[in-house]
Amino acid sequence: MKLVPNFVVNFQRKRVMGELRKYGLRYEDVLIYENEDYQRALKYISEEEYQARLRRITRAQQLSLTHEELPKELQALQEPEREYLGELMIEFKRLREEREKLNA
Repeated sequence: MKLVPNFVVNFQRKRVMGELRKYGLRYEDVLIYENEDYQRALKYISEEEYQARLRRITRAQQLSLTHEELPKELQALQEPEREYLGELMIEFKRLREEREKLNA
């Protein structure tokens, strides 16, 4: 049994992505994971992607402090759903679980 109907999930998802788009962020930019897999994935992304992530976060902080948003033209170009950590996190999770099985 589903706890939350699909229309509610879709509405919330669109709302969150709209808010991220206003500041030029991606969903993975705002995730705060205190787990080993996330921390390792951050260390293994390319330098270019890491610098882009820092620029997005810095720009969002500056926009938030000045109570501004990106211009509509730039908001249209943003891709808040585009992942850059997902595959790495899956791989590190798989490796960690494999290591735990071997050590058990």
